[in-house]
Amino acid sequence: MKKYSLIIVSAFFIAFSLSNCTNAASNKTSLSGTAVNQNLFAVAKEINKKCPMPTDENTRLDSASVYNEFMITYHYTVHTHKQ
Repeated sequence: MKKYSLIIVSAFFIAFSLSNCTNAASNKTSLSGTAVNQNLFAVAKEINKKCPMPTDENTRLDSASVYNEFMITYHYTVHTHKQ
């Protein structure tokens, strides 16, 4: 349950950060790209503290990283069970 909560909280945090950028731009004030970038790095760091963690019986979340300054990338391993 914790793993799903972490993913949901991370997604909400990212969406909230990005919506604030849009709102700030429309109000003629700007949330700097650096602030968003720092938030993404903080989220990735928190996720990585708990990695590796299984997401289901065949998938494991190995890490998260910030890509292209405004995107977070999740790195998974998919296990196949040979019989």
